[in-house]
Amino acid sequence: MGLFDSVYADCPHCGKPVEFQTKADEAPYMRRYTLEDAPDHMLQDILNKPHHCQACDGWFALLDQRFPIVPPRPAPIAAKVKTPTDCGVHEQGFKWWPWERRFTVADLETATPPLPNGER
Repeated sequence: MGLFDSVYADCPHCGKPVEFQTKADEAPYMRRYTLEDAPDHMLQDILNKPHHCQACDGWFALLDQRFPIVPPRPAPIAAKVKTPTDCGVHEQGFKWWPWERRFTVADLETATPPLPNGER
């Protein structure tokens, strides 16, 4: 088992915290962050990677509409994602995004999620 750090974001469907794992740090060591206190390089690593919320069975991704032109400090927001019909399912109920299919804007429930901090 490898070491990683975790960034927690609230599910936009039910509000429960969901873990995003990252190995973006030079020496990951099971540290835990929120979106507000996570280092920039970790936020960049978890952008646009859909996650499944076990609490409500909903899917969402952290987006920054300025991506891939990411400013010094990303400002990810949780955007609802359509449930994939071909996701992987572990025997304990964990689900993951289909490896062979890249996440795109077409996978979002709404075409344009809001920009961070109410920007337009």
